[in-house]
Amino acid sequence: MRKPWGSLDKDRVRQLHSQGLTDNQIAAEMGESPRGIRSARIRMKLIRNNLKFTCVCGKTFDSCNIRAKYCPDCKDSFRAIYWQRRYTWDSLRELAKVNPQRAREVIEEMKREDPETFQGMGDLSKIFINESLSA
Repeated sequence: MRKPWGSLDKDRVRQLHSQGLTDNQIAAEMGESPRGIRSARIRMKLIRNNLKFTCVCGKTFDSCNIRAKYCPDCKDSFRAIYWQRRYTWDSLRELAKVNPQRAREVIEEMKREDPETFQGMGDLSKIFINESLSA
């Protein structure tokens, strides 16, 4: 049988929450279930305390997202790289529609400049040219 909502020491939950403890830590301290502490915290309109994570670069960072993998710095740089590549591929597709030969030349030039990026991608010029001709 569930404990009634009123049986939980709300002042103690507020005090421990203000010290920066997570729901699990508060539950262990008070001998309650983490789910009960979470429900109480939500009813008291307390936001979730930040969790500590370690990024792939080695930095530790706070986040409310339980699935966080990257610190804000890495996240921003990954996002910038993604959009830069996306813009490049979109531009190549448009170029292949207009001038397939020039698109082949650009792809070969890019392969020479940065072979690591194109390693294992096969013949991109065929993909871009065939895709643009079929569209």
